[in-house]
Amino acid sequence: MSRRNRRRTRQAPPPKWYASPLFVTIVSVVGLAASVISVLVATAAFDQDSAALDVSLTSKVRIVSYEASSLDKIPMKVSEGEEDPASDLSISAAAVDVAVENLHDQSALITRVDVEVRAAYALRACGGGPLSATARFDIPIPADRNVVGRVFGQDKMFEVEGKRKDRFAVSVGPDRMVENDLVQIYHVDLLLRLQSGETVRADDIMLVPPGSAGDDDRIVATLGTTTTGFLGSPECLRKARAMVDAAVEAKAAKQSPRLAALHAKLHAVGY
Repeated sequence: MSRRNRRRTRQAPPPKWYASPLFVTIVSVVGLAASVISVLVATAAFDQDSAALDVSLTSKVRIVSYEASSLDKIPMKVSEGEEDPASDLSISAAAVDVAVENLHDQSALITRVDVEVRAAYALRACGGGPLSATARFDIPIPADRNVVGRVFGQDKMFEVEGKRKDRFAVSVGPDRMVENDLVQIYHVDLLLRLQSGETVRADDIMLVPPGSAGDDDRIVATLGTTTTGFLGSPECLRKARAMVDAAVEAKAAKQSPRLAALHAKLHAVGY
């Protein structure tokens, strides 16, 4: 192409409305409004998440009801001696049956369950052999030292859904049993630890492991006679009866039904 015929292209001027002050103002206002809306949306989302978190962390759980109850088929290992292999059996155990309610929309988490021991009564025969046993209680209580006033428990994750009620049971028993152990009675308070840091209490519970009338008859015979292979005696029975009397006189708010039956059996003996 020759220089002569080459045309110089000139850029068209921008439209007048593009550079006008009114258009610039409109664009600025629209941009500002969009920015404000974005901030408001983000803030609302953050506030919503924060509110949900706050509710979850402060979800209030209340105890609807609780009872001194029992649980069956607690795994137990029994050994005749240190060198003998342990046998796998099961046992029925004293337990606290508790119903809870979450008053908020968000789920609440129970992270630990404890019992505080008010009193402990161990009914034992006056003699015994090398037999020993351990059972897998939810909360084992040391059998070889003073436990009154102390707290024992375990980490236990239990979720209570929002606006719902739920229920669970916690077994309690000695960490070790020997052959002359007959009945262990525990006077306890139950403490539920929440993820929020709160503690919900179920107080004044007298726990006695379940047993039949025949079981109570055997206890009385074991304590008061020598015909069962143990060194029973009236004095041995009177000592056990004094423990059961103390448990009854505590007048716990919740107590195992077996306590009254065992109390009556021990007092039916004439010495």
